[in-house]
Amino acid sequence: IASSIWAGVRYVGIPEYGEYKAWWPETGKRLESRDWAAARALATGQSFLNEKLDIECFDGTHKAILNSAVPIRDEQGNILGAVAINEDITERQRAEESLMRAERLASTGRLAASIAHEINNPLAAVTNLLFLALHDSSLGASARQFLTMAEQELQRVAFIAKTTLGFYRDLALNVASPYP
Repeated sequence: IASSIWAGVRYVGIPEYGEYKAWWPETGKRLESRDWAAARALATGQSFLNEKLDIECFDGTHKAILNSAVPIRDEQGNILGAVAINEDITERQRAEESLMRAERLASTGRLAASIAHEINNPLAAVTNLLFLALHDSSLGASARQFLTMAEQELQRVAFIAKTTLGFYRDLALNVASPYP
């Protein structure tokens, strides 16, 4: 199984653990031979569970693993060895990152829809006022021209708000339903 994670396997002692390349994701610091969970379990007698590492496989690919080790003891409590387990979590990590991106996009969409909805309320009022003003028979030609231009620009803003709301509704439908 180690070969499926690492794209190969090398049987080495603790001093040669450096042949396996890994980094702490939080700091980017490369693990030294003594930093591996198995080396620390043998040295301290403690268990080290689910330590996340970024690794470079022997074929050059990169993965994320959980590295764990538990010491094996005899009846007197002496350390005889350790059991080490590496679990490939690359796909799970990618799925989690994809889910977080989707959640951020949905949140942004909800915000945009909320803003568009709030813009639509005063747009409706201004549109009605422009309609009334344009139908005032005492309105001069120059004022009528300016109000017509204002009405056209207001229609552009209304179109942008409507498009934004439509985008969010389409997004919400696609996210809500797992079926096409």
